[in-house]
Amino acid sequence: MATIESGVGQGIPLIFLMSFGFVATCVLVIFVRRWTAAKQSGGPFMAAFHIANGTFYIHVAFCFKKRRIPLSSIRRISFDFMRGRKGGGARYFVIIEQKDGTTTMFFMGKKQGQ
Repeated sequence: MATIESGVGQGIPLIFLMSFGFVATCVLVIFVRRWTAAKQSGGPFMAAFHIANGTFYIHVAFCFKKRRIPLSSIRRISFDFMRGRKGGGARYFVIIEQKDGTTTMFFMGKKQGQ
């Protein structure tokens, strides 16, 4: 197995370093996406969404569609309740239907104890 040497006879397997790099990159991307959405909307960083100046801003990092939706183009917003893993916490599945027929979906919620 390939290792990166850090001393005599010891080394960190390359797969662990690659895995750590991948996870660190994902966390950084999530942070940057959320920070830019919060900065554009003027809302709080930890909020799932924010409404300002006639626009619905989505702060959730895992929403890969358009994250700024004018309120005038929204036909309907639906919330579906989902139980968290092992019954803990409350999660909501938000579905935004627009007048042009497109649909945007994202998850939001809190862990139990928060």
